[in-house]
Amino acid sequence: DRWAKHVGKRIRELREAAGWNQTQLAERASLTQSHISRIENAEHSATNFTLEKIARALGTSVGELDPCSE
Repeated sequence: DRWAKHVGKRIRELREAAGWNQTQLAERASLTQSHISRIENAEHSATNFTLEKIARALGTSVGELDPCSE
């Protein structure tokens, strides 16, 4: 859906800005690389818990990933 595409794109942008590959982000967020891939490609909608883990790993807020959360 549109929300999942937006969130996935934003996560990819922030991950690439950090100079990380999906595996590096996954390790920092205690997730699997395939989970990161599915979120970035909008094949899976991330839960708030997962978004919090990803945001923490990227050193940002959930609001930075999901403007609907604010």
